[in-house]
Amino acid sequence: MRFAPCQKRPVSKCRVKKKDFALSPRVNYLRLLFSVAYMLVSASTNAHHDVSSDIDLDAPIEIVGQVVGVEWESPHATLQIEIERATGANQVWLVQVDSPRELVERAFSSNTVSNLNFVAVVMYLSLSNSCDDECFGYGLSLTDPAGNTYTLSSEISSMLTELKVGD
Repeated sequence: MRFAPCQKRPVSKCRVKKKDFALSPRVNYLRLLFSVAYMLVSASTNAHHDVSSDIDLDAPIEIVGQVVGVEWESPHATLQIEIERATGANQVWLVQVDSPRELVERAFSSNTVSNLNFVAVVMYLSLSNSCDDECFGYGLSLTDPAGNTYTLSSEISSMLTELKVGD
């Protein structure tokens, strides 16, 4: 900052002009950069939604099918399970599960399910899904043919625990 205009005058008569406190272009650029970064981080943290409003905790379902795909991306991984309907036609179910990081902490990885022929998944159907072509829901647990069971959603598990404690 420059204080040159006030050096030869008494303090009572000193008037500092706005331009004396102007920020350099570099400082303005850094302020803009940090502002944009803050907005992006805020938007991504607010993007996570509460699933409790989209499921009926009293209506779990179990599907048995083949894992045909795994989307291993944050904020949630998604399993694609193909089942055979009563009509004989195949239908793909998209099962949203916890973040990849949380799943790996529970010894569950994309390789865990990518090589499995058949799995049983306990899940909750999304209330906002019509289930015409594809069905969408939130996974609670997965059991592989060897009988190993994996927790797919710590959020739904904790909601169920809270319901049991409240009874």
